[in-house]
Amino acid sequence: MRLNEAFFHTSTETAVERPTAGPRTFRRSYFRQAGWRHWVGLIGLFTLGCGSAGDARLLGSGTVEAVEVLIQPMLTARVLEVRVDEGDTVRAGDTLAVLDVEGLVLERQHMAAQFEELRAQEALLEAQAAPLRVELANLREKLRRTEALMAENVVARQQIDDLRAQVEATEKQIRAIEANRALLAARRQTLAAGLQALDYQIRQGVVTAPIDGVVLVRYVQVGEVVSPQRALLKLADLRRVWVRVYLTSRDLETIRLGMPLELQVEGAPRPRYTGRVVWISPQAEFTPKSVQTREARATLVYAVKIELENPTGELKIGMPADALRPAVPR
Repeated sequence: MRLNEAFFHTSTETAVERPTAGPRTFRRSYFRQAGWRHWVGLIGLFTLGCGSAGDARLLGSGTVEAVEVLIQPMLTARVLEVRVDEGDTVRAGDTLAVLDVEGLVLERQHMAAQFEELRAQEALLEAQAAPLRVELANLREKLRRTEALMAENVVARQQIDDLRAQVEATEKQIRAIEANRALLAARRQTLAAGLQALDYQIRQGVVTAPIDGVVLVRYVQVGEVVSPQRALLKLADLRRVWVRVYLTSRDLETIRLGMPLELQVEGAPRPRYTGRVVWISPQAEFTPKSVQTREARATLVYAVKIELENPTGELKIGMPADALRPAVPR
């Protein structure tokens, strides 16, 4: 209790002993406090005015984009080699990775042996059918002559019946051989199709670049098992990039397909680049969610794609870019 009393007593005495400011002191203190607010407001207005002047030609903002391709394997296999790394430049047809297809090669060898076995069986059946065809031709000729002699009552009826029975038996043997040959041929065609499928899968063990580009991301390491659902690499063609901006109907009135537009790209070595309008959306949409303010997201806009040549690759994917309004001639 004494400590509290002492505390309150001291605080009261301090408040009592503090001198009271007079009218002149109060006016100086007030204007001193109000003065810095006044200057901050002037500076803010000046900054806002400068920003408005600098953004007078701002048409829309976006980021640099390019064609990106995910490289995915066509089969499940272990990675034996990855011949590129992030940042490497590749040409279409260059080998990017090598997969283990030894199991497919062994399977192909087994299937090829079956294929050759069927061909050998077909050749054997053909060897059996060839003399039977000759014999059948002789029997038919003999039957024809015998029937002519029978018309003259030179031979007996039983001889003709025997010849006809031999002809029918030989024809039956030949038909059985041809049926077996047809069955073997069908199996051989099935194996041939299987061999083609295996050859295709084996070729997929060498993963090549589908386009000219730059390796953006490497997803796998040597020794990992990959499948068609998992990407190996991501490539991008940076020779031609674009910026997508969203314009209101009022801004869209001044834009035409093929029109050149200047762009400022943040982080790029040059202050400005010239692009060309290659696409204008035929349908209005709400501003994408990437726009920060709720009011802007509720505005109906049209997407516009501006394409830029980028032969040196100095423009990178994701760089912020501002499209500028066409300069009004004076």
